[in-house]
Amino acid sequence: MAHPPRVPRESRPALEEKLGSTVAPVLVSQSLTLCWETFAGRGRFLSGVEEIAAFCARHPGFGCCYDTAHARKATAEVLKDLRSHEGVIKVVHLSSWCDDAQHLRASDPQGKLDGAPVVRDLAQRGFRGPVVLEYLPAFRRWLVPDALALQRIAAQAREE
Repeated sequence: MAHPPRVPRESRPALEEKLGSTVAPVLVSQSLTLCWETFAGRGRFLSGVEEIAAFCARHPGFGCCYDTAHARKATAEVLKDLRSHEGVIKVVHLSSWCDDAQHLRASDPQGKLDGAPVVRDLAQRGFRGPVVLEYLPAFRRWLVPDALALQRIAAQAREE
């Protein structure tokens, strides 16, 4: 997994060419996938799931790590993104966010994302990649209880 670097717009085509001609062949020859993590900021080489998906369509060996907090979208929009780009999304970083913070608990009452429907939908659609709970240090005491609760939701969804 890699964070797309901040690159001036005029330098992006050269960077894409270099990645496509040097990194992609190594990834393919070794059966590896390098996932770009989603970020909403426009100053990055790739911004958002749409740009990452377009890049991946042009260059085999790359995928997407969809970070729900970085996307800064409500639950319904996240579900739409995950469904629309399921072929390229290989990893999900799951946490909520609010106007002044990100990486809150997956179902934090202060947050704008509810992780339970996301996990349920991924399980129902047979998503096989890792779902990583990515929490700020203040919320890490909730990692195990939240993981167990989300695991139960996923198991129920697979049975439906």
